[in-house]
Amino acid sequence: MSTLSKARNNKSTLIPFLQKCIFAVPFTALVFSANLSAQLLDPLRIFEQGVICPADHPEAPNNFVCTANDIKLDVVQISGLASCVEGEVATATFNIDLEVNANIRYNPMVWISENGINPTVTGSMCFVSSIPDGPITHIPELLFSDANSCADIEVPNNKFTLANLNLGEVEFLCVDTNSDGKADIPILVTWDNSGGKQCAQGGPYPINETPSKCSSFIATTDITVEQNPGINLIKAGTLNDGDGTPGVRASG
Repeated sequence: MSTLSKARNNKSTLIPFLQKCIFAVPFTALVFSANLSAQLLDPLRIFEQGVICPADHPEAPNNFVCTANDIKLDVVQISGLASCVEGEVATATFNIDLEVNANIRYNPMVWISENGINPTVTGSMCFVSSIPDGPITHIPELLFSDANSCADIEVPNNKFTLANLNLGEVEFLCVDTNSDGKADIPILVTWDNSGGKQCAQGGPYPINETPSKCSSFIATTDITVEQNPGINLIKAGTLNDGDGTPGVRASG
């Protein structure tokens, strides 16, 4: 596992215990903490690979300043990948923490760049996901209040952490933007201040209504970026091209 932001407490001993006990305790007696792992949940969410990012969305604001902290992308973890080849597509499992600092926000969406271009810049392609939830052991702070398929967040005390949200496997372009030898992945979280927008599998996917209502994040990972050997052309020294020049062959 590759931790991309601040360290978090190890829940490896807590989660198996809860999994064993969850059906032995009456549901009304279960108390879920603010850091309950979403690994325990049956994911009920929409997600899709290969969609246009918010910058090219028909309802995109004029720019993306992303200064609001209503919802903040706090921790990103990647598992299942130690290295990737520069310029090639890689696949890994993404888990995130979201820090919520507002009462209610609608349709929070997570956008992960697939082609190395920031989702706030035109020309980017994304994996998009709503917030995972589950119908049985579900997070009390998630609700579906505006009659669409994307979860909303309601936090009575304006302070909550949705921890270890499992987004599943995501494809991304292996790039190193800061020359540290590690893969860097642009991620964006958007949300609405008001409900009523369409949100369903296959689209349309809602984005932020104003330039500030988003959280932009460059995930600096521990994934080693290996140089692409490319293709080397070697002169063979024979006239096999039919044009009187030495032939070539590809290697590597």
